[in-house]
Amino acid sequence: MFKKIVGLISVLAAFFSHLTAASPVAIVNLAGASFGNETVATCVSSGKVDEAGRYRLQLVGTCHGTGSLKAVIPNGTKIGSLMDKISPQSSLYLNGVYQSMLLWTGGEVTSYELVNETISGTEDLGLFGNISMSIRIKVRILVDGTAVFSISNSKFKSDYFMGDIVFEQGSKLIVTAPGPATDQVSFSFSGTSLGNKKRSFVKSSGMDRMIPYKRIKYDVSAVCSASGDLKKIIPSKVDFADFLDSLSPSGSDLLAGEHTQSQSTFPMVVCNKKFTGVKKFKGLGKVAISFRQIIKIASDGTASLSIGDFSAVSISGKLNGEISFNKNSRIEMTSVPEFEIELESLKSDESTEVAYVKIRRSGSLKKPASVRVSTTNITAVAGKDYISRNEKIAFASGQSEYIMPIILVNNNRADAGNRRFKVQLTNPSKGSVLGLFSTAVVTINDDEF
Repeated sequence: MFKKIVGLISVLAAFFSHLTAASPVAIVNLAGASFGNETVATCVSSGKVDEAGRYRLQLVGTCHGTGSLKAVIPNGTKIGSLMDKISPQSSLYLNGVYQSMLLWTGGEVTSYELVNETISGTEDLGLFGNISMSIRIKVRILVDGTAVFSISNSKFKSDYFMGDIVFEQGSKLIVTAPGPATDQVSFSFSGTSLGNKKRSFVKSSGMDRMIPYKRIKYDVSAVCSASGDLKKIIPSKVDFADFLDSLSPSGSDLLAGEHTQSQSTFPMVVCNKKFTGVKKFKGLGKVAISFRQIIKIASDGTASLSIGDFSAVSISGKLNGEISFNKNSRIEMTSVPEFEIELESLKSDESTEVAYVKIRRSGSLKKPASVRVSTTNITAVAGKDYISRNEKIAFASGQSEYIMPIILVNNNRADAGNRRFKVQLTNPSKGSVLGLFSTAVVTINDDEF
């Protein structure tokens, strides 16, 4: 009986442990909470969010006023719209990605602060005068992963209106922890526009980050349409790559490429190129079009795409209008799989009878890949000083390294001296490349010498 009770307790403990385990998302239910001159709203999440350096906040829902305040804040008022009325763009405090700040109490970390802002403003209500509002908003993550949202220091001033503000059913604050940085980032720039005084700019969210690698490949794909005079050269839903090729031979090459740097570090400017093309259009004559495309990766691994410095000029002058990027316009950035030998120079005593060469694969490891490894004489002679190798090495999906043994021949003589041979990587499989360190020299130490 005792064993059964212990077993039941273990099962229940595991069950409740699962219920309170942290997850990538925690939801703070706001429904029913209210705040005003004499009330404070404090809400906590029912679940716990994973520990992270940054979090995405998303506030959704509606609210209404009580008492006479209901006349200016009726049922169904969007919370974000109300915040923006109090102070323009203040809703962004609860809709975006924020870095956490440590809060200490008694020498220990007690929580991670995301938002601590006071928003205030005055709205003109015409015959009813002005209503002034001021509230302090705080969002914290406790050390156990519980998310806490609070509104305090509320001050409503008006000659006619008084009451509280109540969050309605379905109102909530969603707190999301980012996943780990990856070897690929893809994001949309649909809905952005490009014109003589306007650039198309978009960046990946703070939740989508790349791991630093030496070599980054990018691919921009887009469908576009135009307005104004530009509609005469881009009628409707034109493939952007085809449009560039019509202006300049291989013009679409701008939209795909790769960038290499010597160190695996960010920030990185992946692309900073200017496009220029000319074409004759019916009713316009020759039109010269130019713009600059800039692709960057910031220090935190987030990526951005900017298409600006746009110019469209005909014989008659500048063309007005904008180019709009339609649905499914995206940029994809991927780290290129790269093979390297870990050390440029290796030394082994001939009495050890084996030298180990480590081959590393970095970048995207999602697909299998292969590379050929071969040896070449320098002063050492294959068959006499070492056993030559020339073979294709296969890397499985997810595999990042391979250790190749090379047999050394111990001649038991002290007259040979140190000898050297080269190890070289060649013929990487499609989609992979060789890194800067694709060769290594192995020195055989003659320990009888």
